[in-house]
Amino acid sequence: MIIFASVKRAGLILLVCLLAAPSCRKQTLPSPEEMVAPEFLEVSYSTGESLRGAYISLTAVLSSMEGVVNSGFMVGKDETRLSYYSAQRSLNSFSLFLDALPAESEIVFYARIDNGKNEIRSALQRLKTPSKGGSGSSGSSGGSNGSGDNSGGGSDGSGGSDDNSGGGSPSPLPPPDGSSITVSDPVFLSYLLTLCDTDSDGKISPEEALGVKNIYICTDEVLTLDGVQYFSSLESLECNGSVWKGSLTSLALSSNSSLKSLSCTHNHLKALSLPGSIESLNCRFNSLSSLDLSSCSKLKSLDCFGNQLEMLDLRGTPSLESLICGLNAFSTLDVSCCPSLKLLDLSDSPNLQTVYVAKGQRIETIIADNRIEFKYKQ
Repeated sequence: MIIFASVKRAGLILLVCLLAAPSCRKQTLPSPEEMVAPEFLEVSYSTGESLRGAYISLTAVLSSMEGVVNSGFMVGKDETRLSYYSAQRSLNSFSLFLDALPAESEIVFYARIDNGKNEIRSALQRLKTPSKGGSGSSGSSGGSNGSGDNSGGGSDGSGGSDDNSGGGSPSPLPPPDGSSITVSDPVFLSYLLTLCDTDSDGKISPEEALGVKNIYICTDEVLTLDGVQYFSSLESLECNGSVWKGSLTSLALSSNSSLKSLSCTHNHLKALSLPGSIESLNCRFNSLSSLDLSSCSKLKSLDCFGNQLEMLDLRGTPSLESLICGLNAFSTLDVSCCPSLKLLDLSDSPNLQTVYVAKGQRIETIIADNRIEFKYKQ
């Protein structure tokens, strides 16, 4: 009995020690920063035709929905005109159905999730709605940081179901700690890995992207620069193609608020969005029918020679000093809102008939055909 009592007392003492020592019973639950972020396992699409017109069905499958606040798809005619559509959730997936779309419409899209602070997204994919009476198609892409299915091109975000009408494009959020940015084109990704993959892990982290100020890449085999929006320190971008061999059809740069110089010549650009920081733009020999310069108050040099511009609105470019804009479709041009203009090159402008200038405006060098009439802006 004495021995039993001693053991019992020793057990009580040990129990008291354990209760009094928090380090002996330390919790093993991971902190939010240590929890594994969800990953896209597959993002797929199918197209078809209904009584309301062409439709697309988009589905994203994730490893987990833990911590996800918003889930949906960015859909649009091209990379510069993407709208956000919230999606319907089901376990570890979410889906979106859009109908009443035009036949043979080209569409770009990607899936995205966020928690209000960080964003995880899939690679950009492209599809085309079927022709009237034609058969539909399907495709898929796996992973959060791979190359998308780059067949087709462009987009159409018009229409959509009543439950998830498209909204404005949200600003890109950084990926979670330990995750890489998404770069959709494999050739562009390969270039970036040689440029800034400092830890040689085969991925581009937000920190590695932040250190890049200059990008120079030939776009003969690059279909999209999607992912460049995460390079917030980028100041100079040259993405020229060889003569008429560049493959870019749209270029979205409105989020690159440090970008000062852009050269994107000899591509097939139909859409281009620019940041307010841009000072020099060379987009000659593309397929642009419009060019939005409304936020480009710092722009000093513009070369848009050899496009399909139906008009050129320069009211947002008061700092413009050099303008080369020949071989386009517009018949009138107003440069009266460019008081700093020194060079005006209108060579090879068969459609141009009238140029408006301000009274007292002095342009040092004008290159123009004698048939072009210059008038004062009333």
